[in-house]
Amino acid sequence: MTLKLYPEAPIQLIANALRAKLPQYSNSSYTVSQMAPAILTIIPSDYLTELLQRTIVSLPSEVTNSMTGTLRSQCFRSCTSLESVTFSKITTIDASCFYFCSNLSTVSFPSVKSIYSQAFAFCSNLSQVAFPVVTSIYSQAFYSAGVTSVDLPVCKSLGASVFYYCSRLTSISVPELTTLGLQVFRYCSSLSGFTRRKVTTIPSSTFYGCTNLSQVTLSSASYIYPYAFYNCTKLNKLTLSSTGVTRLSNSNAFTNTSIGNLQGSIIVPASLISTYQKSTN
Repeated sequence: MTLKLYPEAPIQLIANALRAKLPQYSNSSYTVSQMAPAILTIIPSDYLTELLQRTIVSLPSEVTNSMTGTLRSQCFRSCTSLESVTFSKITTIDASCFYFCSNLSTVSFPSVKSIYSQAFAFCSNLSQVAFPVVTSIYSQAFYSAGVTSVDLPVCKSLGASVFYYCSRLTSISVPELTTLGLQVFRYCSSLSGFTRRKVTTIPSSTFYGCTNLSQVTLSSASYIYPYAFYNCTKLNKLTLSSTGVTRLSNSNAFTNTSIGNLQGSIIVPASLISTYQKSTN
């Protein structure tokens, strides 16, 4: 696989720029594809970043399969022609790495364990998020992306606003999730259900504006914070199966929901019904 670029005219310009910046490529016999590793080491630079944003479509497999460690911050930011990426040995995706890669539709990172802030923000064509060994995703990593499904089998932590404004998101599988940041699913207006066994708190505005959310099951939650389900207009069933009482920090957690309007139901263990009835929050 070779480095695909379009239009053809900038190819020689890229080669010349690389040779000027990196002495090891001063020999004019090197091709652009052979110099692809150097492209990744010097992005971003004022000249090359602008050029690559317009032209780069994909990267040669001999490069992506050999790279290890971290993809540096902003290295592909606003590469609006980039369609797919595969990095078999990369373990960390740094902040804003693929920010506003609006044409990016396919990603494969089988070894990535951490994804940092805004890494895939505004990737409007990226529909599936599947990272088999990711354990932590940081704030706004997929902010306003085109995500429809999420498969994170070992992920334990989602930072603030990770899927904020992912209005197409319908399917979530994060079975090992224990920690949620603020507003993680805010305005995920296509999300209809949420079931988690290990999440212990629902932070402020977690599901704010999830207007299609109708059923939520929480097996371990001990606390629900303000505005957690605010304006979830279809929410009519909340199942709380924790062995202890799940407490509310404020009654506005269910404002403008069927539950808040006394038209829905909260289901709790039979052994805790009297305790809930006596609880003040």
